[in-house]
Amino acid sequence: MLGRGADDLPDLDRNLFDMDVDSLILIDITARLGTELGRPVPSSSFIEYPTIRAFTDHLVGSWHEGGEPGGYGAEGTAAPRRTSRRAAAGVRRRG
Repeated sequence: MLGRGADDLPDLDRNLFDMDVDSLILIDITARLGTELGRPVPSSSFIEYPTIRAFTDHLVGSWHEGGEPGGYGAEGTAAPRRTSRRAAAGVRRRG
């Protein structure tokens, strides 16, 4: 989604805005994720979770808690989870 190949993965802990990702790109990313996941992903999530790792940890955590991405889990927050670089970049396994 960030226009990178699997061999050119971004730093998971670098702020997206420091990687020249602007609000229009983030709106596009959240819209695509919402379509792929079949549930809404608020574009404001990237303000609260501005790195790929923080965002994916939040997204996965809220998904496992049965809540909506964006903090609407059982208690309104998501438990941190580790996400692989490949999963964070949206690269699917072959097979």
